[in-house]
Amino acid sequence: MIIRLEAEKDFENLYTFTKEAFKTAKVKSGDEQDFVNRLRQSKEYLPDLAYVAEINDEIVGHVMSTRLYVESEHNEHELLLLAPLTVRLDQRNKGLGGAINE
Repeated sequence: MIIRLEAEKDFENLYTFTKEAFKTAKVKSGDEQDFVNRLRQSKEYLPDLAYVAEINDEIVGHVMSTRLYVESEHNEHELLLLAPLTVRLDQRNKGLGGAINE
């Protein structure tokens, strides 16, 4: 397995990959592929924290992080949103999600 930064050339494939992968997810909204695009287009997108996992040149996993701000009564806190984490059905429960986040 190869884990690498996502590249612009991956975006179309990642859209389809995300849509297909979430069809079998236990928790889903049906909008995950568009959520990825919205995050990528936001100023909070962190391209240095967006990874693709490949096996035999096929995408089997994807994760991205974006900045998120949470306000408390007296402060604003900058956090990282790790979402979505997408793993192809045949690769689930094999440690890929943990590996892609290391």
